[in-house]
Amino acid sequence: MRSFESHKHNNDEERRLTLLKKKLLDGQLSLEKFRKILLERDQSSLLRDASLENLKLLTDPEIVQFLDEHLESREEYYRFLSLTEVHVAQVLFQREKSEKAFSHFEQAFLHAKKAKMDDGWIAYLEGILTYLQGKEIPKDILERVTEPRNKEILIHFNEGLKKRGRPSYLEDYNR
Repeated sequence: MRSFESHKHNNDEERRLTLLKKKLLDGQLSLEKFRKILLERDQSSLLRDASLENLKLLTDPEIVQFLDEHLESREEYYRFLSLTEVHVAQVLFQREKSEKAFSHFEQAFLHAKKAKMDDGWIAYLEGILTYLQGKEIPKDILERVTEPRNKEILIHFNEGLKKRGRPSYLEDYNR
C-alpha cells in the first residue's frame, strides 16, 4: 500500500509542477509568484525534499529559456539556483548519497559566484566544500561568513574534523 501511496504522491507532484510550468510559460503566473511558490515548496519541510523537484523545474530547458528572456538579470536565476542546489545537497546527504551531494554543493558555489552573491554566502559554501574534502576550514574563510548560524555550522564542521579526523556532514551540521 505504501508503494501505491508513494507513486500517487509522485504523480500528483508531477502534475502540480507541470501546471506550474505551464502557467509561468503562458503568462498566467508572474515571475514573483513563481519564485514565491518555489520558495514556499522549499520551506514546506525541514527535510527540504521539494528542492529536488524545484531543481528539475529550474533546469528545465523551457524554463531556463523563459527566465533568460524575462528576468532582469541572470544573476537572479543563479541566486535561486544556488540556494536550491544547497538544499538538494542536504537531501542527498540525508539519503546517504554523499558523492552526489558534494557535486551539488560545488554547483551551488559556482552559481553563487555567477550571481555575484554576498561574499558571506560564497565563503560559507567554500567552507562546506573545504570541510567535505576533509580539510580544516581556514580562519580567513570563517571570518568572511557574516550570517551567525552559517558561521556556527562551519565551526562545528572544524570541531567534528578535529574529533573524528573525517567529515560527517549531518552529524556536524545538526549540532
